Amino acid sequence: MCVKKVHLLSRIEHPNIISYYDSFEEDGILMIEMEFADGGTLAQYLTKCQTFIPEDTVTDLMIQMLSAVSYLHNNSVLHR
Repeated sequence: MCVKKVHLLSRIEHPNIISYYDSFEEDGILMIEMEFADGGTLAQYLTKCQTFIPEDTVTDLMIQMLSAVSYLHNNSVLHR
């Protein structure tokens, strides 16, 4: 199962999806090297917001998310 998921990760290339770099096994544990997202998660961003988020910002975020999910679906990948 893990090998299949790693192979799937290696095929995904989209500007709104964290990039996969490499994978290896160490002491029986699968290690996956991926792009570092220094901006944090969407949940962290929303938690930090003290006021309403401007409509244009929400629109931009939605476009990015829908673009990523559309890319995954077009490549027969189901996001969980």
